[in-house]
Amino acid sequence: MTSRKASKLFFPSHGVVPLFLFLCLMVWSSHSQAQQPLAQNEVEALKKIGAKLGKQWDFTVDPCSGTSGWVDPNSNKDLVVNVTCGACNATSCHVTSVVLKGQNLTGSLPDEFSNLTSLQVIDLTRNYLNGTIPAAWASLPLTNLTLLGNRITGTIPDEFGNIITLLAVSLEDNLIEGPLPQSLGKLVNLDRLRIDGNPVTGKIPSFISNWKKISRMRVTDLKGFGKFPPLQNMGGMIRLILRNLSISGELPDYIGDMGNLKTFDLSYNSFNSSAPAYCYTGVVNLVSSYSSTDSNSISSCLRRNLPCSGKAKNYNLFINCGGDKMTIGNDEYQGDTLTQGPSTSSTYDEKWAYSSTGEFQGEASRGYIATNVSVLNMSNPELYMTARLSPLSLRYYGLCLQNGNYTVKLHFAEIMFTDDQTYSCLERRYFDVSIQGKKVLTDFNIAKEANGAGKEKVKSFFAIGVLPDGSVVAVKQLSSKSKQGNREFVNEIGMISALQHPQSCRFWMLLTEGNQLLLVYEYMENNSLASALFGRDRDRLKLNWQTRRSICLAIARGLAYLHEESRLKIVHRDIKATNVLLDKDLNAKISDFGLARLSEENETHISTRIAGTIGYMAPEYAMRGYLTDKADVYSFGVVTLEIVSGISNTNYRPKEECVYLLDWAYVLQERGNLLELVDKSLGSHFSEKEALQMLNLALSCTNPSPSLRPTMSVVVSILDGKNPVPMSYVKPMASNSDDARFKSFEKFSYDSQSPDISTDGPWIDSSVSLQSSYEENNTKRSS
Repeated sequence: MTSRKASKLFFPSHGVVPLFLFLCLMVWSSHSQAQQPLAQNEVEALKKIGAKLGKQWDFTVDPCSGTSGWVDPNSNKDLVVNVTCGACNATSCHVTSVVLKGQNLTGSLPDEFSNLTSLQVIDLTRNYLNGTIPAAWASLPLTNLTLLGNRITGTIPDEFGNIITLLAVSLEDNLIEGPLPQSLGKLVNLDRLRIDGNPVTGKIPSFISNWKKISRMRVTDLKGFGKFPPLQNMGGMIRLILRNLSISGELPDYIGDMGNLKTFDLSYNSFNSSAPAYCYTGVVNLVSSYSSTDSNSISSCLRRNLPCSGKAKNYNLFINCGGDKMTIGNDEYQGDTLTQGPSTSSTYDEKWAYSSTGEFQGEASRGYIATNVSVLNMSNPELYMTARLSPLSLRYYGLCLQNGNYTVKLHFAEIMFTDDQTYSCLERRYFDVSIQGKKVLTDFNIAKEANGAGKEKVKSFFAIGVLPDGSVVAVKQLSSKSKQGNREFVNEIGMISALQHPQSCRFWMLLTEGNQLLLVYEYMENNSLASALFGRDRDRLKLNWQTRRSICLAIARGLAYLHEESRLKIVHRDIKATNVLLDKDLNAKISDFGLARLSEENETHISTRIAGTIGYMAPEYAMRGYLTDKADVYSFGVVTLEIVSGISNTNYRPKEECVYLLDWAYVLQERGNLLELVDKSLGSHFSEKEALQMLNLALSCTNPSPSLRPTMSVVVSILDGKNPVPMSYVKPMASNSDDARFKSFEKFSYDSQSPDISTDGPWIDSSVSLQSSYEENNTKRSS
């Protein structure tokens, strides 16, 4: 029976025996080839490569043996050792792949790789390698070159354009410089390219149109300017990231016809076109073309023209971010569980919408929903079991909300990182939070604020709907718990209610919410003059000469109105660049009247508690509490110096013997070199005559003697060109003893104040209250 079964098994047809024998011979032949040793010249090359990289290979074992040390079958995806051989003949084999990922290798890239003449793959991901990419590698038949996450310097060798076998190149996160060589246009078989995270310069070259087979391309941070590159021949493109390349102009319509495109990141460029039609079709993974603000018209791409058909009907909104729909008490939380991937936008029943930007690199399958790993210690823990994730930004929009005042409560808990002794406890999360475009939390750390992971932290904020005519408003908030804040708040209400002038911010309404007092102003799109002149780089504006002069004249007109034209004569007491706001057309308007004082017609001056900002206060007021409208003239002079120079008065010390900008201006005036103060960023694009006029006017306004300062109406006439700067005003005229006192005060000013740049853009400096010894002594005697 056994014999018959065997005969049936092996001989059912005449073709079986030859086939079986052929298979046996093929397996034996393959096994025989695998046993061939590595060619001796390549063994020597590997020894030199190992010595240069600090890799301790065991050369008592043949590199082509596939044994431990040359191949690690148990390594994870981030820590890989794999030397693969192939191209064997009757006597020897050749190295075809060298993969050394995450091995802490040091040294420079070895030229000796070029001696491995059959080498197709070089992968040295995440080591500490430095030096330049050897041009000798261009002789290899490479298909894959990966140098991700090292310290490679220099430029991409021009010879690399000759490696037409290349399919994938990954050079990201190194220090590679220079433009992309034109020869790379010959890489017609290229399928994947990543060169992000390098200080590469130049425009995106037009030769990339030759890469018709490419499916994934990631290029970022080129330090050049240009138009959108020609991509119309790349129909197989799946993933395209062109971030922060200074691309301007319009997006081409053919992008919408690239049917395979799944991820399209154009963030931090400067497109000036409207959002393309394809942006609104389906759920497009498109990162909108932000530069650093939302002013770009294409930013609507991620908002899909948020809908609200008909009359606004909603008056509250509860969202379980990243979680299921549920009811807690009387509040029904909307579910937020869609897992559409990176850079998406979704709208829910005209109640709310969200948009996200960015992508988690290398985690395309991630659901962008986090699941709790902590022990939750709070009420209603079911709200914290999951959370929405976003790499760059996440926005929620309330739709069809009725006009009115809203309290926005944000409930936080750290559910991904732990407080135990695992690796997760080392992780930290920091982010900013904005409400209606205004940053309210900076570098917020949930675990720190809540005193641990898995604990709840609630933050409440005030928000306001648009006014009935659709106007966007700005809200100024003070706490009624502060006596000083309360006093200044009430004072500001009284002052601004009586003012209507083009150069003062328009007041809309007063609101109260619990302990919060709020003033609603017109919205000033370009923030403060301080932010525009000497804020952070991303907030600073390029103000040309004519704009600076117009701003100066607008401030002067506003102060002339307060001092001489208004029904109530007002001394502002806190004129500084922070309190001058700029609208969308860069028109200047005076704001913050919390310290303002009325000036009666029959009073020559007011003796008052000293309050204001050091560096802008007139000496007679700062030292003796002697207040007239000439105190504002002095402050105006300081601001004029800042406008011309682009330098903060209190945050600048040019010489050891000079205290700050105003002091240096007096020195330059004595030397006849006042024009040295003009902002260097203007180059030669300014009028020297007008600059000298404004600088001399600024110095006349800051004369230590208030009686020798011009009135603001005279200042306006000078800036209008109707009158020259009177020479009697220009040079400070004070006694030596006064000079000493003013110098002493200036020294105190410099040592006591150091303005800061806030992380949300505006220049911030604090108002301070000073009690002079003169006032203290009088108070003691009167008591």
